[in-house]
Amino acid sequence: MDFSKILELKKNLDVFKNNHPKFFGFLNAVRSKALKEGSIFEIKVTTPEGETLETAIKLSQSDLDALKDLLNLAKPN
Repeated sequence: MDFSKILELKKNLDVFKNNHPKFFGFLNAVRSKALKEGSIFEIKVTTPEGETLETAIKLSQSDLDALKDLLNLAKPN
């Protein structure tokens, strides 16, 4: 990824944070309190047309291992 794309990603992330100021606090709470084997993630999305899409995921140890790897990738060096 070139530097200009990283800067664009940062700009877009800043806009997202401004539009949804509570979201990253929520993610931090999830990371500190709910990333445990057996936790259930329920995700529901409603389209502008009113269609609802939803799923639930019960976290296994292998899920946690994959999430840990992803979080480590996202950390600055």
